[in-house]
Formats: sequence, C-alpha cells, structure tokens
Amino acid sequence: LLIKEFDKCPAQIITAFQGAHSEQIFNIMRPPSSSNRALDWLWYPNSKEENWDNFTSNYWKAISSIPGKARHAGYNMAIIGKLPRRWINLHLRLMRMTMILRILPQRTKIQTRVPIPKPKPGETRPLSLLHDDMCFILGFITKHYTLRCEEIKLFPPSIRAYRQGMSTSFITLLHSKRRIVNSYKIRQSGCFRI
Repeated sequence: LLIKEFDKCPAQIITAFQGAHSEQIFNIMRPPSSSNRALDWLWYPNSKEENWDNFTSNYWKAISSIPGKARHAGYNMAIIGKLPRRWINLHLRLMRMTMILRILPQRTKIQTRVPIPKPKPGETRPLSLLHDDMCFILGFITKHYTLRCEEIKLFPPSIRAYRQGMSTSFITLLHSKRRIVNSYKIRQSGCFRI
C-alpha cells in the first residue's frame, strides 16, 4: 500500500521511507563480499574425519546420557544407546546425513503441545516438546556457530542476549554485587543513605 500510493503519502512518511532505503543503509546492510572462513559449513560427504570428531563425541555423550527433559512422544536419544552397535552405527549415519544434507527428516519435525496452567483458572499456555534428534542437531549447530561468532568478534558489545557471560542475569548479578559493596562501604564510613 505504501509503495503503490507513495505519491499520496505525507512528506514525513516519504522522507522516512527514503531514509530507510538510502545508499548509506544499503551499504550497512550489504553482505560482505567474502565471508569469514570461521563460518564455513564443515560437514560434507568428503569432509575430513577431524571435522566430524566433535559431532561424533557429542553424539556418543547424547546416547549414553541419562534422559533429561521431556521430548516428543517420550523419545530420547539415550534409547539409541541401549540398542545393538549396528543400530547405533545406522542412527549415527542418519544423523551425519542430516548434517551433510542440512535437511531434518520429516519425523523429527513433529512436536507435542502440552498445556501449562497459568495463575488464572482455566488459562493455559502451550509448551512444545520437540524430537530429541532435532534438538541434538540444532543444539550442536547453534553451539558451534555461537563459538565461531565469538572468536571472530562478529557481534558488537551492545548485543548481549544469549552470549556467555553477558546475559541479563549476569549483568544483574554484577549490578547487585556493586550495590552490596557500595552499601557496605557506606555503612563502614558511618554515612547512611536512604
């Protein structure tokens, strides 16, 4: 609507629209001509075994762990760890194929919705339980790329969400500690502030 009737818009909206589509914004949003090698995808059919080592070791931890969080249909990767070795090897091959193809199998995309009660009577909010294979793959990829983004200092200091040592709780803890220390110093000096 805005673009079709651009000439009918007030001058303030036209100026804001032009500013949002300026050459300067275009250059800021333009992807770099060459990407950083740290962000390359490592998992191909012909990848070296060292590229798979971290994935495989995390896989073995997952299938030998004690089941933790609830997952879709009660399935947990620890179930795979109880199977004969040939079935484990088959599942590992399927997980590696998922990484190579970058496509999750349709069965892993199914979710279970569980209603969680809220304080008001009769109110609920849905909680989604995901398939454990999907959680493993997505968790592994997220951890890998989060570390790479930190290594190459991709994020500016102003972005703090989901970064280790920079979460809101960490900042709040530092702020609380500072207030406690300052309060203690004030009490020691004999000056009380309200």
